[in-house]
Amino acid sequence: MDRRVVYSIIILFTVIFFAGCSININNSDSQAEYREDFSFYIPVTNYDEISVSNINGSITIIGVDGLDQVEVTGEKIVSDEFFDQAKSHITDISVDIVSSGSLLGVRTTQPNTSGNRTYQVDYEIRVPSGWAVSVTDVNGTIEVDNIINSVSATLTNGTFSAYDIVGDLNANLTNGNIDADVTLLAGNRCELTTTNGNIALWVPPSTSAAVSASVVNGSVTISGLSIAVSSSSRTYLQGTMGKGEASISLSTVNGNIQLNSL
Repeated sequence: MDRRVVYSIIILFTVIFFAGCSININNSDSQAEYREDFSFYIPVTNYDEISVSNINGSITIIGVDGLDQVEVTGEKIVSDEFFDQAKSHITDISVDIVSSGSLLGVRTTQPNTSGNRTYQVDYEIRVPSGWAVSVTDVNGTIEVDNIINSVSATLTNGTFSAYDIVGDLNANLTNGNIDADVTLLAGNRCELTTTNGNIALWVPPSTSAAVSASVVNGSVTISGLSIAVSSSSRTYLQGTMGKGEASISLSTVNGNIQLNSL
């Protein structure tokens, strides 16, 4: 039976943690920043997927062939009116490494923004390229590179990009642009949705997929791809590439969609 375990530095596996700090004064709003670095190194044994959950900040996940340990590095940042106040609240932010079966999880825990004080965590994570990846963020940017497995992302405000993906690709944004390239095999699905933002997707010209793309306020354009169109207008397209063995679904309310040849 799967057991959810919060790993500490001391108890369950060797995690190396390095901390540092810096100060930055933002003259535009007189905010002081206190920053602290963190690093965790986790053996890949028994895992084949990663889930990252953040609140404010950037997430970059890079797939690396032959990697024998996951590298979770980044920076915790507190902004406040004065430096001493920012420094004293850096411990409000916790980066937790958790496990459930074959899933390795990375979680940000932090208070809500209070007055002039804000919290942020920026991640850079390296995982084996064959792992599945799931990412959730509220405010920030998400980038996923070189993954030969499924990738999914949920983001409220920010931008999502994914490059050199082979497998299922799913992204759901509220406010922000999506930029991605993906190679879809038979049975794979690519579903990209945003409410306010543009979508640009690149696929190989040999892709075999059913295609649908729709906007409310914007346009749909196709470049360099052969699609047997069954229905189309300025704001909608439905058709088939090759034998239609995979599927591509692209949707935005306010924005443009571009489907291009990789």
